[in-house]
Amino acid sequence: QETCAEEMPTKWGFKANPQVFTCLISACFLNNNLERAFQVFQELRENGADFKSYNVIIGGCLKAGKVQEAAELIEDAYGLNGKERVLPHGQNISPETLESVMHALGQRGLAEKVGFPLIANLRAAKVPVNGRLMTSAFDVDVKFPPRQQGRGRQGGQGKARQQDKAAAA
Repeated sequence: QETCAEEMPTKWGFKANPQVFTCLISACFLNNNLERAFQVFQELRENGADFKSYNVIIGGCLKAGKVQEAAELIEDAYGLNGKERVLPHGQNISPETLESVMHALGQRGLAEKVGFPLIANLRAAKVPVNGRLMTSAFDVDVKFPPRQQGRGRQGGQGKARQQDKAAAA
């Protein structure tokens, strides 16, 4: 069964461009059809994906909680880890998208295992990375243990003060 996107170009004699594919990918994500979004992206990838399509597919992965897949798409786009670069030279995934991936990796505890090696590979491939990218992995809510009584700015006198107040009462 052909879809509208497959039928219309054949019927009317035109070829869908990357913008059309990117819109289809976005529509798939909006309809929670991740499998179809990846199918459309794979077809686009084989015919020339651009930075906009990578921004959309990576953003959709993040919204769907597919953080590892988002990182793998960055590797795919730039040809990292021995792969061939898919993005045309001169095109780059947006800094905001890269930062979002790093932030999500940090939230999932994957910054050290996945995020920092990804940044190192991006730098080695001469991909422009800004200073905010590295800090994005650290921009997570860190839970510190509760503060112990007697340790604070009072220099250890906090507990003694509490005991004095209790004795006076």
